[in-house]
Amino acid sequence: MMSLLIFLLTAFNCFLILKFVYQLVGLNENQLYKPIKIYTAVFITLFLLSFVEYFALITNLSFYWILSGLTILNAILFYYLRPSFAFDWLKQMAAAKTETKVVMVLVFAMSVFFYFHASKYGSFDAWALWNTHAKFLYYSHLWKRMFDDSSLMSHADYPLMLPSLVAFFWHSCSGASFIVPLLLSFSFVLLNALLIYHGLRKFTNAGYATIGMLIVVADPNFQIHNSAQCADTLLAMFILLCVILFSEDKQDSISTAIIMGIIAAACTWIKNEGDLFFMMFTIVFLIKYAKNPKFICCYFAGVVLPMLTTLSFKLFFSPPNDLVAGNKDLLHQTLGRLIDPSRYTILLKMGLDVLVSNFWILIVLVLLVAVFRRGSLITLPFILLYMVFAGYVVILITTPHNLQWHIHNSVDRLILHIYPAFVFLTVVALFKANFFKFQGEPSFNRQDKKWPA
Repeated sequence: MMSLLIFLLTAFNCFLILKFVYQLVGLNENQLYKPIKIYTAVFITLFLLSFVEYFALITNLSFYWILSGLTILNAILFYYLRPSFAFDWLKQMAAAKTETKVVMVLVFAMSVFFYFHASKYGSFDAWALWNTHAKFLYYSHLWKRMFDDSSLMSHADYPLMLPSLVAFFWHSCSGASFIVPLLLSFSFVLLNALLIYHGLRKFTNAGYATIGMLIVVADPNFQIHNSAQCADTLLAMFILLCVILFSEDKQDSISTAIIMGIIAAACTWIKNEGDLFFMMFTIVFLIKYAKNPKFICCYFAGVVLPMLTTLSFKLFFSPPNDLVAGNKDLLHQTLGRLIDPSRYTILLKMGLDVLVSNFWILIVLVLLVAVFRRGSLITLPFILLYMVFAGYVVILITTPHNLQWHIHNSVDRLILHIYPAFVFLTVVALFKANFFKFQGEPSFNRQDKKWPA
């Protein structure tokens, strides 16, 4: 009976947090597409729940104290914010019967694929790393033992968003059941595809949005990666949302700037590769809004909490990253690797093999954009993804590990991080002719006004 009460109370608190975040996301943002507001609220809520679990660990608070604190805080917010529980967007979707049916068919197809292909305990990385880390966090009195294993395969330096989310929901269920990471993995599968659909639906019609969603739904390699119970899918979702928000933001919207700061910085709490994306996104953001210091200040205001979370973990708990530790004392060797043409040859050959065999649809989409909308390929959203991709290339070229082993074990996952964002940008570039301004800065029209994208 107590376990059921804890579960119900946790579920209700999570729902209230989601509702309050959704309400705050809408401040000063009356024209933001409602489904995108919902996804934004969901992603911020995931980060907040992860932060709550991490805060409980570092302060040595039991889950019951945390749950009590959340209940009191939600009661206070409920009194002052008085949230509305009307879901008009659901009525709008239900009214679009044909469109809703098509989306539901694709969701059903994803669900069937997941049922027959998802492993009970996920891939090797899931049960050896992510779910093992979650077990350390679940048994909070032992969580620092995670850092005692200094072997390369333990990866104790990996950020903790996914493990802390699993541990949080394990606490709410009063047991470390395999169902929790499995359901989280399934929810990420749905969110990835639906976010692509609604991101495209914001700028194109339902037919083109369905094409974009169908690309990822019908891609078995993408779906298998998504069902692996690893953090790569979670990072891909956050990167995709950043690209969508970056493409539709309005310079007079303070909330959009803060949201982009939260989502981009939260990538650093998901995987180490999120550090690279956050740096590249910040550079592009600063270039675009160099003449808008207020917008930049709001962006960095959103960065604060996620970045402090990651930095506290990296500075006070986690061991050094294996790539950084392997390179920092051998700078001359790192530079030697960087100028060694044979390493580029190996990376090019193995990388092309992965691209052609696993991500051929991405090659086709980019080629189509190059032929029919080539100007869009030199706009800031695309340049952002090029920079991330180039950063991955530098990391692989300079790796202190065996190059072929590192490429074999990481290239497909690295491409997966930016794959949904590339699908979104290429589809919208192909089917929305006025989305980008082909000579320079991207733009799209809204009621005879041109907004930067």
